Amino acid sequence: MLLLIIILTGTLLASTTAANPVDCLQGIVAATGQFIFNATDSYYNNYCHGELFLTSVYAAAKTFCTPEEIRAGSASVGKTCTDYGFTTLSPFEEFEPRLTASFIAELPIVNFEDVALSPMRNTSVIISESFYKTGVDTFAVFTESLVIDSRYGWGVYGFWGGILLIGMVTRFVKFLAHNQGHRSHTHHEAYAEAQISIPGSYTIVQKLWGWLQAKLILPSVIGTHHRHLLWGFTIPTRLQTFVVVAYWAWSIVICAVSYSIFSPNLYYTPEIQAWRYISDRTAVMSYANLPVMWMFSGRNNIFLWATGWEFSTFNLFHRHIARIATLQAAIHSIAWTVIELKSGKAFYASDWKQEYWYMGGMAMITMGLIIGTSTVLFRRKAYEIFLILHICLSIITIVGLFFHTKILVGAYDPFLWPLVAIWCFDRFVRMIRQVYCNLHVKSGKLSTTTSTVEYIEEANLLILSVTLGSSSLKPKPNQHYFLYQPFKWRGWENHPFTAASWTYVPDEPSKSDSRQCSTPPSMHPSAKEDNSIVIAPLSGPSRTPLSNLKQEQGRVKLTFYIRPSTPSSSSFTNQLRRLCHSSASRRPVPMRLLLEGPYGSHESLSLFDNLLLITGGTGISAALPYLKSFSKSTSNLRPTNVQFIWTTKQALMVHEIFNRELSTLPASPNVRVSTFITGKVKSSESTIRSSDDDEKPVGQDVVSLGIAYGRPNLKALVENMAEEKGKGSMAVFVCGPAGMADQMRVVVKGCLDRGVRRIELIEEVFGW
Repeated sequence: MLLLIIILTGTLLASTTAANPVDCLQGIVAATGQFIFNATDSYYNNYCHGELFLTSVYAAAKTFCTPEEIRAGSASVGKTCTDYGFTTLSPFEEFEPRLTASFIAELPIVNFEDVALSPMRNTSVIISESFYKTGVDTFAVFTESLVIDSRYGWGVYGFWGGILLIGMVTRFVKFLAHNQGHRSHTHHEAYAEAQISIPGSYTIVQKLWGWLQAKLILPSVIGTHHRHLLWGFTIPTRLQTFVVVAYWAWSIVICAVSYSIFSPNLYYTPEIQAWRYISDRTAVMSYANLPVMWMFSGRNNIFLWATGWEFSTFNLFHRHIARIATLQAAIHSIAWTVIELKSGKAFYASDWKQEYWYMGGMAMITMGLIIGTSTVLFRRKAYEIFLILHICLSIITIVGLFFHTKILVGAYDPFLWPLVAIWCFDRFVRMIRQVYCNLHVKSGKLSTTTSTVEYIEEANLLILSVTLGSSSLKPKPNQHYFLYQPFKWRGWENHPFTAASWTYVPDEPSKSDSRQCSTPPSMHPSAKEDNSIVIAPLSGPSRTPLSNLKQEQGRVKLTFYIRPSTPSSSSFTNQLRRLCHSSASRRPVPMRLLLEGPYGSHESLSLFDNLLLITGGTGISAALPYLKSFSKSTSNLRPTNVQFIWTTKQALMVHEIFNRELSTLPASPNVRVSTFITGKVKSSESTIRSSDDDEKPVGQDVVSLGIAYGRPNLKALVENMAEEKGKGSMAVFVCGPAGMADQMRVVVKGCLDRGVRRIELIEEVFGW
């Protein structure tokens, strides 16, 4: 990474402009333009057609420039006349016949000092050679600074392109490590069947991947905090910190180098030169940051898949790029304010009447407001307000920037139109996903998404069942969907939830399908001597085995388990709870929802020999599909040891979800399920509803649920499995509170530090 930054910066610093043929004539124009030849004429009329001015310019051009330089310079000056003066340049050929050697010899020779002594001229003049060189240096250095600014702007894309490339290479290394481990695992199984024991060994790739995890990927930069806030801030990992700090350092260096300040300069004093060059540089860098910042903020980002990074990682980079861009914009604004104030307060006051000035000021204010309202505490306390402000202020910023640089005839538009394109692309893909999930036309009939929500008050649990309009979608484990309430006054709101399970229902609703909406009764647990509880299976809705999903037909019915927020909140989940409370019965309440998805990556947990699934509360949703898959699968391509740990405050949540999802799950010698109740047991939880229709699949043992009270020793569980696995591979899958995820991060890192390899942490914790 450091080598990449050094090479990139060195390349950009070494980039200089070659001698430009336009410099000769443009330098003459800059020098001659220091005099006033016609005070009554407009600037561009005198600049493009003025007889005395152009005679002076072309006389010097014939003296100091080659014909090629005159042609190139005339084209450059002519473009200025066309773009800004809306006129054409009187060509050199019109003046050339009179520019004889004797005519030029009779012209008064002027120097730089004459500008201050006698700026008004009523005859043509010819600049001295020293004045000519000053003019060429002034123009060449100024234009070269603009070229360097542009090149440094491209450096933004070089930096982040390199970071993304490293991310993709790292993912490939991870793939190789897993693939080698998978082949080794299969090879050892074949010998194990022949009762031959072969000691395993770590490959170079596996050692490299283990080192990357232990030293860069897993450790937090401060203590043990990563997901869990520290003093109101999210703490990045070492690798994330390295990237962020490197980009801050690179941005500061780029904005502080490659300035050529000299005197005499025909445009500015040395002080104003510094302010002007800094202003231009920070403006270009701020604009150049915008497309990358926008790209990293979208949920439909191809680099999410290419790198395998979490959305929270891209969001971290998005926030820091935004801060850098805003700081650069602020420096640009301050620098131009100083420049204008040097011309006088009246001149500065008149600037605020110019569209480019006040629109730039508006964009600067909105950028500052975006940063100020994007703190993690504000996002978590008032996410919907944050989202509305973020979108509205961003739109105002883009509009302001378009108007701010309109006078530059589209020079900065290539930085701005990608923002519009990225935003439109993301929204378009969102709409495509919504149509794909919620609408289906078959035999001339339109199927739409239907939903019901149920609130189990004793368990503080919302159960959301969504039957998709589409029959094409094939869910996979660990996928999440964004839920909308389109017919509410805040219909734009959308929130991500992980699908815990799914079934297939016929395209045409039937009586049996309608019965699936009823609440499956909970069962009375029977105590055993080992303090475990076996909950009898139910005759409720059976869940489709994951291995047989492709054989099923019909529409997909997704189930989401959601813990609502505090009753005083106006959040989406609390709205669902109030909807259930408004119903007179305890039956599921119909409602209208739209889904957008699926999002998220399907982790290939079957490649690991040992699997530890650790979940907290409704975080069980992410692990349930994997647990079902491995319990029902007879394939050799699955973990040989699966341990499922679930911690939750409410015992009734355990009973409710277990009865709905796991009560008919066949027992497997390779799968162990344990639950830990961390909250106080209420007296109401000692009496559970029962059913007379309980059935047990004939000839089939079902999974038993071990229940304990108190918090599990997760550290010991991970370390024990890591020791028992030997040279086999192991995955620790965690989905739960931020504190739980951080604890597992520290524990897995500790195992890696002790030399354990082929162990990996897989986090499924949503975060900004």
